[in-house]
Amino acid sequence: QAAEEILKKLESEEVENIGFIIQPMIPSGIEMIVGVTHDPVFGPIMVCGAGGVFVELLKDVAVRITPLTDQDVSEMIRSLKTYPLLTGYRGGPRYDVEALEQAAIAEGLDRDTARLLTLETAYGSAKMALEGAEEPALLRARVTSPGGTTERAVDILTQGGVTALFAKAIRGATERAHELAEMFGRNA
Repeated sequence: QAAEEILKKLESEEVENIGFIIQPMIPSGIEMIVGVTHDPVFGPIMVCGAGGVFVELLKDVAVRITPLTDQDVSEMIRSLKTYPLLTGYRGGPRYDVEALEQAAIAEGLDRDTARLLTLETAYGSAKMALEGAEEPALLRARVTSPGGTTERAVDILTQGGVTALFAKAIRGATERAHELAEMFGRNA
């Protein structure tokens, strides 16, 4: 019924190519809003805050001009009056703040900044693994948030067979090194 009302309203305003994405409602949690709009003077503006009815009722939002760094996004989220609700206020449930930060970053970073942050993250992870004595699985458990976005991404990569692909790539590179060594009469 709500979709029909929205459709009629949009059609009356001659909006074309109307579509809806319908998702199941999660049973509990805290609704948050993350979005970008274009201001004619400042360009892309990001908003992050309490979502659902609270965006109107509490007006608890943070607004920034993009591009944003990960620190900017973190400060935005932590500046919200409702932030303590995300972190287990008065014994309540803790929510995945990292996922909210990643959503905001994805919305608010330009390509070069997003690329730089991705490379710095990869470099930092590799450096920690090389300099530490911990097994990679223990390092991962220590530095990822339980139920967080990084943990989810690694789980998806693992389910997709990335471990086997890395092993196959290493075997292939080793075999090629031996072939090249034989071709040039050197030890591999």
